Amino acid sequence: VGTLLKEVFDPETGTEFSWERWATLRGQRTHVFAFRVLQARSKYSIRAGNLPPIIAGYRGLVYVERSSRQVTRLVLQTEGLPPAFPIQEVRVDLNYDYAEIAGRKYLLPLKAEVKAREGKLLTRNEVEFRSYRKFGTETTITFEPEPLPDEVTREQPEAAKPKPPATKKP
Repeated sequence: VGTLLKEVFDPETGTEFSWERWATLRGQRTHVFAFRVLQARSKYSIRAGNLPPIIAGYRGLVYVERSSRQVTRLVLQTEGLPPAFPIQEVRVDLNYDYAEIAGRKYLLPLKAEVKAREGKLLTRNEVEFRSYRKFGTETTITFEPEPLPDEVTREQPEAAKPKPPATKKP
């Protein structure tokens, strides 16, 4: 799901865009554009069990906040899946919003929902992104360490050894 936004706007994908409508999303006036990516230019891969993955074409909507010109939502639906493939349809709804981290605002994933239909079975995977935090540490690297004291590398004189006892000759 994380690479979808990149793929939709990648020039190699040849995404076709058209104006759809105005919307209000999270209190902000938003442009809504329809888009379509043909299977021949898509990289969207779908797996089903042990079968080889297939590449699917898709269409959807992209929401662009008017004031910031940032993408705040991407909705897509696959199209043209092979009839013999077990999954007949995949829908993705990916939302972004601003989150404050260490006093600065960043546009980050807010919620992602993926639905897949296989016959009468509908699976849903929902992920919410919350409680963003900044993790970090500080360290100092110095290149002038204290020199080793000489006694660490100098040979020490041997202590006086006691003389071996005298041996008597028979």
